[in-house]
Amino acid sequence: MMRRRIAAAAAILLIGSAARLTRAQEWEPIGPDGGDVQSIVVDDHGGVFASNRTLPFHWDAGRARWQALPNGPGGALSVVGQTLYSAYGNASRSDDGGASWIALGKFADFAFDPIAIDPRRPDVLLAAAFDANFVRHLFKSEDGGTSWREVNAGLPTQDYSYNYTILFDPVRPQTVFLGSQISGVYRSSDDGESWTPVNGPLACPRAVPAGGEDSLCLRSLAQGPDGVLYAGAEDGGIYRSDDRAASWQRVAPELANVRAFTLVVHPTDDATVFAVVGGPFPDVGGHPRPGVYRSDDHGESFRLSDDGLPVTGTATVAVDSAHPDTIYAATYRGAYRSVDRGASWQAINDGLYTSCIEGFGFNETTGTLHAIGDARYWRGLDHGAQWQEGDVSVTYAGYPPEHLGQSDRSDVVFDPHDDGALYAYDEFLGPFVSTDDGGTWQPRFISDLEYPTAELEFDRRRSGRLFIATPYSAVQRSDDAGRHWQSVLDSGGGAPGEIEGVAIDASNDDVFALYEHALVLSRDGGDHWQRVGKGLDEDYPSVQRFLVAPTDSPTLLAVSLASGLRVSRDRGHAWSAPNLGSEPGDPAFATAVDPRHAQTIYTTTSTHLFRSDDAGAHWRSVGGQLPAARVYDLAVDPDDSAAVYAATCGAGVQLLRQASTTSPGADTAGCDIRPGIDRDTFWPLAALMILAVLALVHRLRSPD
Repeated sequence: MMRRRIAAAAAILLIGSAARLTRAQEWEPIGPDGGDVQSIVVDDHGGVFASNRTLPFHWDAGRARWQALPNGPGGALSVVGQTLYSAYGNASRSDDGGASWIALGKFADFAFDPIAIDPRRPDVLLAAAFDANFVRHLFKSEDGGTSWREVNAGLPTQDYSYNYTILFDPVRPQTVFLGSQISGVYRSSDDGESWTPVNGPLACPRAVPAGGEDSLCLRSLAQGPDGVLYAGAEDGGIYRSDDRAASWQRVAPELANVRAFTLVVHPTDDATVFAVVGGPFPDVGGHPRPGVYRSDDHGESFRLSDDGLPVTGTATVAVDSAHPDTIYAATYRGAYRSVDRGASWQAINDGLYTSCIEGFGFNETTGTLHAIGDARYWRGLDHGAQWQEGDVSVTYAGYPPEHLGQSDRSDVVFDPHDDGALYAYDEFLGPFVSTDDGGTWQPRFISDLEYPTAELEFDRRRSGRLFIATPYSAVQRSDDAGRHWQSVLDSGGGAPGEIEGVAIDASNDDVFALYEHALVLSRDGGDHWQRVGKGLDEDYPSVQRFLVAPTDSPTLLAVSLASGLRVSRDRGHAWSAPNLGSEPGDPAFATAVDPRHAQTIYTTTSTHLFRSDDAGAHWRSVGGQLPAARVYDLAVDPDDSAAVYAATCGAGVQLLRQASTTSPGADTAGCDIRPGIDRDTFWPLAALMILAVLALVHRLRSPD
């Protein structure tokens, strides 16, 4: 008996150890919470779901936090009963509260709007989409999305609207309404099979040009439980129809000349209407500010109802029909909830890691992680354990404020000689400097003019010296921390393609500048240059990051969205694309060098992190699957080489705590990294576990 107990305990320990090993290799979100929530819906039982462009989330009321649904698609959500539909690039359905999803149909090269569901017949769906030429299509399913057919009769043959809004009439069966941004309102009396325009006084263009703000007719369309229709028109008015679009009347004079981007009617109180409005149209003073407004008299009049919400950036609101006073809002700063019908709001962002981070960096002295993206900026204190949001607005004389972090190519760089100096650059605006830990920002432009930046690098051996790669094939250098600049490399019309980046070898004064078709080197801090190798030899390689690993023979790394990661171990004479074991054509999005071990390099594809311990010669996958479709930046914790941070779009900052690390030059075949699902170690480990379990079972069955 004692032998069996010992064997059973050994089995539990073996399996538990394997489970702990796997968990140690998974990515974990560390914030910042909140961000651009694109959709929020409430099911019939009060279940709340939100999504961004990458993931859906479920609100756990008991724990008062959001739970990510990692197997689900992001994008626009729709709900009927407790069945969820998602539409973002394709259409999916979940019958179990988002735990699992079923892809609906085959729609190559289509992008979908929110799927419309007939509340009486939940299997009847209408899905609007546009194709690769931005032409609109309407599909119908009568079996819950298993099969589809196109139903466009009566709709314009060419419609370049950004979205369609589709509403099944809650009172009159077979009646459906469709709102087109360009063509206005259409009505179907035969269950969506054919359509007739019912614009009335709405000022819709007679011709349908190929897009453009001036061609829009309609901003929003909503219908109440009593069948009354509301339209937010591009002419700045809110209209109501009490006879199913046979006629329209203008209402809400206090909201004249505003853009009503979203209209929502309370599902159990048809007199209550919410309007999410943007700036005035035309842009003149004396009009209500943007925000959420509420009407309690069928839209006749509205009053501001957004105490606690961000001033701008609300996308939509959703009403909990099971708790009629509870309203949810999706905003660019996260999710908000009101329990008094919108009179006051509170953020509910715990666990909602939806921020889009384009660039970040570590302050090696303080352990603070600084992140920038989506025109927002955060400080992650204590290695990202606590986050504080700062301001990234900058002002030019005579111009409204601009915000850093509005392009895919943004980054944060620390002055290695001054712990308090923080630099940020933007593909459209930078560089800028903050001397108060990101509290305020000042431009570091040449002659106070905008100077877009492709790369910014500090010379770690010389205080105050930094380089930027700029458009027009130029490299600029500053010797006084960015206050004054001089052009040190300007090839003019003879440049070998566009400049892709500038990088410095931290072990000496070598400065590399990468062009599309050449690599040039300066050994004296930028005073003189010589061509030493070739570029990536591709037109428009779209290099996101160019850097040097200061190995004995410098390793050059270029991350290109077109060709993935390229590595040169001979100063740019030859470039190779490492075999990362990913899908063909899967691009690399980010790369980073361990600040303690120059031989250790990381890079990501759209799904996994890869690591090399021999300066890019060999690679292996580490960690589980990344929870986002795009990783903009990587950073290795300077105090703990086992910790790797990924800046993602849609999943905030993710942290991977590796089980162990290798020393410089370690043999990668030794499996020193022990990822829980690494292909090199999974099958041997699985075989060992199976043999051990079989042996234990045999021992348990044998007599003592």
